[in-house]
Amino acid sequence: MQSSDIISSLFWFKNESEEEDKDHLILEQFVHNVEDFSSQYGSEISVSYTAFNLRGPPSNFPDYGDYPQAFVMVKVIATVLHRTYGTWWEEAPSAQKDYMPQNASSITSQDFVEVSFEKAVYPLEVSIFETYNPGALVRIWALGPTAWMLLWEGEPEYVGDTPRIFSPPIRQLNVPTRILRLEFNHKLLPYYTELDAVLLRGRQPANLVKHMRNNFSYSSLFYKKTQPVVEKGQLMNRIIASNLHENIVPQIVAPRNQKQIDTGPPLGDFHQLPDETILCVMKYLDIQSLCRCAQVNRHFNRLASDCILYRSIDLRPYWHCVQSQVLATLSMRCKFLQKLDLSWCGSHRMIQPNYVVNFLKDSGAELTHLRMNCCKFVDNSVLRAIVDTSTSLQ
Repeated sequence: MQSSDIISSLFWFKNESEEEDKDHLILEQFVHNVEDFSSQYGSEISVSYTAFNLRGPPSNFPDYGDYPQAFVMVKVIATVLHRTYGTWWEEAPSAQKDYMPQNASSITSQDFVEVSFEKAVYPLEVSIFETYNPGALVRIWALGPTAWMLLWEGEPEYVGDTPRIFSPPIRQLNVPTRILRLEFNHKLLPYYTELDAVLLRGRQPANLVKHMRNNFSYSSLFYKKTQPVVEKGQLMNRIIASNLHENIVPQIVAPRNQKQIDTGPPLGDFHQLPDETILCVMKYLDIQSLCRCAQVNRHFNRLASDCILYRSIDLRPYWHCVQSQVLATLSMRCKFLQKLDLSWCGSHRMIQPNYVVNFLKDSGAELTHLRMNCCKFVDNSVLRAIVDTSTSLQ
């Protein structure tokens, strides 16, 4: 054997060892527990068609069909179960209308399920085992140390009568997670969808890896893994094509001794418009845009904080970032509040019950409509505040 061959063999052995250590950090795990969900077809005293069936490895895949061992979502309206497929139930006279349609994103969510895994990992891949009418998944969220982070978002689709393992490309995180939240939109489906399992593939933190090695891969039982081909410079080309560098506004660092807000020069011809006209325009803005307008100057701050713009509040689209302090801030602007939707908000104690009680006492006297679907903060004190304060509910 020549010396060059010996050297090459040594380098090859080193690469194999490094690759083996790298693979040892990869962990694949199925759902350990179901933390929360918006709806389920099965009852609380049964396991058929319930969210409980998402725990553990798949029970039916790769078989396609209607199985009671799967998870099925429905909509409950006036104590009546309505399957959430197609658009008929949103077009019906009994459909619930959004309080602030301008808050809705281009991809709306109708249902969600929140699952947890035994160990926290840096997520590399999320695989959804769909065994009946697949294609309703639109978002995947991951819970970090302080906030929810969006891993993937996409349009709903209908892929036909075939089972599948859906593994969309996800965003890479620099923090580990063990809790995922899946959101669904069923508008394109001819019938309800069924989920069999959820697999999280991720990299374990190096300081938590044990000496015991287990190279068994769950995913190898169901499909052959393929790595996506990423061309060199592809990410940079996409950034340049999106003109992101032209849309970034440099931060203006104010002097430390400047305590008052600089009103700045007039913004075009807006200073010539009467307040009533500007308010008429602002009523079409979503809450996030109103908050941004309030940061422009004093004039916009006064108008964007006008109570007439906050007669209807819908915080459900912002469930992932609404915390207790948001209610404290809104209470100063909601003196004429009539419709309030806090559905899906308050997961993992992001909203404390006492903040909800104070908000209702300050701004809930004129409420005629109130929604609190899937809210963990609802307890006896919140219910008592609703009864005592919001006496005009319809």
